[in-house]
Amino acid sequence: MRRTLRYVLFVGLVLLPGGLAAIAVWIRGWQPPDAWQVYVQGRAAIAAAAWSEVDACIRQLRDHGHEQPARLLQAEKYLARQQPAAALALLQAAPWDDAWRVDAAIAAGRAQLLLGELDEAYRLLSWASQQQPDHPDVHRGLAAIAYDLGQLYHAEQHLRRVAELDPDDPRPWRTLGLIYKDLSQYQQAEVAYREALRRPATGALRRDILCELAEVLVQAARYAEALELLQSDATLAASDSRAAHLHAQCLYSLGRLDEAAPFVERHWPAEPSAEWWLLRGRLHQAGGNWSAARAAWLEALRKQPHGHDILYALGQASTALQEPDQARQYFAQAEAVQRRLERLTALTRQAMEQPWNAAVRQQLADEHNALGQKELAEMWRRAAQACQHLQPRQ
Repeated sequence: MRRTLRYVLFVGLVLLPGGLAAIAVWIRGWQPPDAWQVYVQGRAAIAAAAWSEVDACIRQLRDHGHEQPARLLQAEKYLARQQPAAALALLQAAPWDDAWRVDAAIAAGRAQLLLGELDEAYRLLSWASQQQPDHPDVHRGLAAIAYDLGQLYHAEQHLRRVAELDPDDPRPWRTLGLIYKDLSQYQQAEVAYREALRRPATGALRRDILCELAEVLVQAARYAEALELLQSDATLAASDSRAAHLHAQCLYSLGRLDEAAPFVERHWPAEPSAEWWLLRGRLHQAGGNWSAARAAWLEALRKQPHGHDILYALGQASTALQEPDQARQYFAQAEAVQRRLERLTALTRQAMEQPWNAAVRQQLADEHNALGQKELAEMWRRAAQACQHLQPRQ
């Protein structure tokens, strides 16, 4: 399933000591230490979520009369804490001198992106790219916009440029993995995720990369490798419900049912997803208990009314329980969902090949809405609107 990348690309940056300073000096050239170096220290503190240190840098800048970098650093703190409206208000409060105008435009573009204003974000970041074409944050923002517009080829180009400009950042590789995984290009996805793991990813970011790589291996039916990957972090299953589900799915797919069933019970979440109920039903099915399997799959269907695998499983259960009319209904619904999924795949390919076609994006919004995927429908609706506004500028 596609998802927005605006948080993936900007949140949770991990930098080696001195990395931000080196990137900044390379992009901008030397600046007076009493302003630029304090600003760089503040950005490094934002990356580390050291908020008291950020505030100290802001005070130091203001105490020495450097209001513009202080305002910019405060705006970037708001962005890091998911407060784009506050950041944008600060960035638009007064004009910017030439020394800070490009950085302010990049921050404003990020704020507009987080607010879902794709056309304004594109305008700001495109201008910034003309001024500083080798700024990593410009390409991060343009990659996120391209992704949200369904321009996956463009997103890929920007992400690879980020990886060149900021080689220690695992996020462009993780994002490439997401794109390839969503396109069912599992070999390329695996390469991208393993590149991400070679870089200093920690905490939630590393857990996400491990889970998504495991999903890729499961899709390729490489269950033993996926299980080994998940077991490489002893705390993963206990701290992440996705990881626990993937772990259980691997045990089930490897035929280790005596391990899978108790594992599912131990890690059953407080609010189980459709995927958890589907797996529980399959374990009941494997044990020959079709009534319990159907009960679990009905719970899954309540969570995900248009789930193809759930509807097909319910058709199987109805067949086994000698309810042929009900079975035909479930199989017919599963077939209808499959046709919609095939249309989605075709439309997504068309959107990639026609990067400014608003009509195709509106069709994608309609198809996702019909499947009850409201967030994706809204994303494609916004993409259609943005393409209408941006296309004349191409």
